[in-house]
Amino acid sequence: MEEAPKKICFMVTPFGTKETQLPAGRGPAKINFDLLWVRLFEPLITTLGYEPVRADADLGASIIRDMIERLALSDLVLADVTLPNANVFYEVGVRHAACETGCVLVAAKWTRQPFDTQSMRYEPYELTTEAISEDEARANRATLAPRVRQLADSKTPCYEMEGFPKLPLARAQTFRDWLKRMSDVNARITAIRLQPDGAERRTRATALVSALSATGDLSPVIAFELLRLLRDTVGWRETVDFIDQLPAELRARPLFTEQRALALSKAGDHFEAIAALQALIELAGPTPERHGLIGGRYKKLWREARDKNDPRQAARYLADAITHYEAGRILDLNQYYASSNLPLLLKTRNQTGDVEQAARVAVAVVAACERAIALQTADEWVYPTLLLAAFHGGDVSKAQDLAEKVRAAPEDWKLASVLADLRDAVRLHPPGDVREKLEALLQSLEPSSAGP
Repeated sequence: MEEAPKKICFMVTPFGTKETQLPAGRGPAKINFDLLWVRLFEPLITTLGYEPVRADADLGASIIRDMIERLALSDLVLADVTLPNANVFYEVGVRHAACETGCVLVAAKWTRQPFDTQSMRYEPYELTTEAISEDEARANRATLAPRVRQLADSKTPCYEMEGFPKLPLARAQTFRDWLKRMSDVNARITAIRLQPDGAERRTRATALVSALSATGDLSPVIAFELLRLLRDTVGWRETVDFIDQLPAELRARPLFTEQRALALSKAGDHFEAIAALQALIELAGPTPERHGLIGGRYKKLWREARDKNDPRQAARYLADAITHYEAGRILDLNQYYASSNLPLLLKTRNQTGDVEQAARVAVAVVAACERAIALQTADEWVYPTLLLAAFHGGDVSKAQDLAEKVRAAPEDWKLASVLADLRDAVRLHPPGDVREKLEALLQSLEPSSAGP
């Protein structure tokens, strides 16, 4: 009698050795995923009675169509989501939509999942070193085997929705109604932002936020747009109050937590903002934005201590700002927010190697900005960032060209943030022609010189 073919388990995992970006003492600095496959997951899958297959089993697996076929046709997909790896999350999403069951997530116990996947169940395993030992792998296999076997028939999140994939027509109409409402709200917000009179903008923004909040039906997207409107046209304390009255599930979202921390700091509560951001990192993991925001709060504290002639505190806050901006920079070199603050602070501290490091970072910042512009992914800070880089480098001609783009920024708080950095950048230049020209350009950007 011919033996029945084994069921297939497709393993979704990063390849090679990857950095974890964990704080010291939290876990290993790197993970050897190839060794993890050989010692833990390949034997585990075999023990469960499946044929183990990994994405690099043949060259065809690098072609997206072949990869989707494997994800859709395998009897089981086992996905390691220890690290926020884009390819892994994409493949998990494909499996969730393609099959009703048979997708099990695993991750090291110390993982910090991105917000969007925090609610998804994953089975934890022990991983204390870069290269998993045979003993640790054996213990993990014994723990994971019954759990994976039990979860193999559980439904994926997509199929937990009633009627998926053919959702009821009523839901489609509800979605169209939401899009229309979103379009109407965006039109009203745009009209307010275009209002030239600042007092009128504030009055209309406050009225719109009050009217929409009173409905008790704020989607996350609309709530965030109202937050931005308050932030840019009304005030920081009003922004904090708005976030605080949102439903708990919205307030808990990292994006709202980050913006509340920014608003708190701008309103003067620097330490409360830092504590909130550090708690968010503990809960959901580090990002360039979160470390950058903490760095920004310490930068404000540094300036305040410096202006109060408190050199001891100023030096402490300057070091803390550099530490967090550097942590944000390392997480993603293409995110220029955290990196762009380092040249100024490193040159100001001026310890051994700081000036050289500032020069290296400045080159990377400009490259990241130019990349974002070329790929059309640039945000509203790209030209202020390039302007600051031109000030650091003493490139007067380039600074003059960029100043025209920055001068058009409508939000006062954004321009004020840029001007504070530009003032400090000018101070770092020695007396001479370059400094005089940069000072004149800076003066033209000051609100009193901006014209009607």
